[in-house]
Amino acid sequence: MSNILEVTDLEVTYRSRSADLVAVQDVSFSVGRGELVGLVGESGCGKSTTINALLRLLPRAGRVTAGMALLDGHAGPLDLLSVDEKRLRDVRWRDIAIVPQGAMNSLNPVMPVGKQLADGVTAHRDASTPEVNERISELLNLVGLAEETTGRYAHELSGGMKQRVCIAMALMNRPALVIADEATSALDVIVQRLVAQTILDARDKMGTSFIVIGHDIGLMAQLVDRIAVMYLGRIVETGPVIDVLTDPKHPYTELLLASVPEVGKEAPAVQSGGLVASPVTGGCAFRERCPEAMEVCAAETPPVRRRSGGGEFACHLDRHG
Repeated sequence: MSNILEVTDLEVTYRSRSADLVAVQDVSFSVGRGELVGLVGESGCGKSTTINALLRLLPRAGRVTAGMALLDGHAGPLDLLSVDEKRLRDVRWRDIAIVPQGAMNSLNPVMPVGKQLADGVTAHRDASTPEVNERISELLNLVGLAEETTGRYAHELSGGMKQRVCIAMALMNRPALVIADEATSALDVIVQRLVAQTILDARDKMGTSFIVIGHDIGLMAQLVDRIAVMYLGRIVETGPVIDVLTDPKHPYTELLLASVPEVGKEAPAVQSGGLVASPVTGGCAFRERCPEAMEVCAAETPPVRRRSGGGEFACHLDRHG
């Protein structure tokens, strides 16, 4: 297995009183070793549902109804979606870890930071106190925090410090893959840059692969190697980040880029019109908001086309890859 993670045809369904709702459909992507992959899209498009499905952390109403997610961890490849619960508990935080959305509220308020970091190690393997303390010191240095942080409680830390503690916690067992879910949200631009640099340092110094989830396509451009654009439960475009951002093939990717204000540009940022199509109807889910929609978009699911520089896009418009 050449990639650290290979997700194939993932489908997630939520139960409701009236009907089951398919929230994520036909999602396929991979993450290479030491690679940063960005998953971007507006709120409600299925980004967090996708990664919660991989970690089997879906709410009670949600369930994975199709697909595979092969992770090449310490014990070799295994399917995260079918492995038994006991094995999954061993894998989480050892082979695959997460910096959760709302990480600033994820720390235990009555436990010092050092104890929380230590628990991440001792829960998965036998380690001496000096070994654990050395690992904590190493990681705090990596994320740019003073060693005295170990004795502090969550309420004594700033938002950026809490975020970096959560990144250190995710890295405690040297996992092959870390998922950073909105790791820079609710932070000012200076702290966003610090957190982004922390992720880059972890990749460069530890070889850790990352899936970075977010809305900020500008930050993604500076951070990730490849990008996947998601809309209404489907990935509509993938490819090397520079190729996708400089030569977008899907109209939704174009809309995302046009909605970002540019410094010195007098024209206002573009706003999309139309309504979001129902995910239970056929055709292209973006058709109601697409300025280039055609009759076929309402009748048929868009074909998946290859990009010339690598990656894919799902659209009836053939833009020659």
